[in-house]
Amino acid sequence: MPKVAIGISVGTEKFEMPHWMVTFQWACAKATPNGIVSLEVCCTLQRHTLAICDSELIQLEAQLRQHPQKEDATHAEIIALRIKIEKAKQRIFDESRIHGDQWIERNIIPNLVEMRKLTHSFGVRLEEDWHRWNLWLDHGRFPELRALIDVFYAEKTDFRIAMDSSIEGAKQRFSENHIDYPKPETAGIPQAILDEIINAHCYEYLAEEVAGVMGLWQEAAYNMIIYPDKVIPVLDEGRKLLVPAEEKALLHWNKVGRKVPKPPTEQFLDSFLLLARRNGVVAPTDDIPIGIREPLDECLRGFLSVWQASEANGDLEIPAFFLGHFA
Repeated sequence: MPKVAIGISVGTEKFEMPHWMVTFQWACAKATPNGIVSLEVCCTLQRHTLAICDSELIQLEAQLRQHPQKEDATHAEIIALRIKIEKAKQRIFDESRIHGDQWIERNIIPNLVEMRKLTHSFGVRLEEDWHRWNLWLDHGRFPELRALIDVFYAEKTDFRIAMDSSIEGAKQRFSENHIDYPKPETAGIPQAILDEIINAHCYEYLAEEVAGVMGLWQEAAYNMIIYPDKVIPVLDEGRKLLVPAEEKALLHWNKVGRKVPKPPTEQFLDSFLLLARRNGVVAPTDDIPIGIREPLDECLRGFLSVWQASEANGDLEIPAFFLGHFA
């Protein structure tokens, strides 16, 4: 029974309507036959992205990094700066959680009836007790896994290369998609200091994502992760290190394709009609006769138990023995 998770990056256009329902339909196709679709709303993970574009926090972190007494943890000004930084981070954390609430209200609540219809038409089930990122952030094993990411970065060359590459990719995406992405000329912060700050936030974002997704999502037994873009290098390397060989069926990344798959019910009827016409059961211009709809539904239930999704499933051929029921 396939179990599919949709990893949702709150705040990105690809998870807003109408793109959202395309992604959801794709996940339903990948969960066929008889599988489960679950939502992973990665809301508070996005606090790291929000932090990079938060001018107050960036200014405070720049002050701390440039302060002549920055190494003295007991210095009054350093203590005051750290307190302000922690308050700013808490504010951003709360904002990210609210953004998750708003995303659900905007994209799930108005579309839930249609989502349920889609899961029914694909012969799968929607797990409506969807997860928020805090479930994983507050997990008892998260601190251990998050610390392990630092060990990988320090000791494993391939992982370090993948992390550095992913940081550069994240910086490019953020700078292209956020008009308030900080620059030296607008922030009034030297480029070297700004790079240190942004790199640190990107590292925290990616390290937390690897620990949560490739480390903890194993507990949910997801066979597949559906996402609009290809897997980033550090997640790919993280899977190699965190998913045991005996669990090789878990957490395979699947990018949403351009061709939106039809529900198997529609594909069955289309393919059945094509085969029926080819064998002379109905005339080339006829639709499926009303009289055979009921036995066809019974046949369809058997079909759904063996049907496998693929990107080429629009060309599905129904085995000839199905036609024998209606010849």
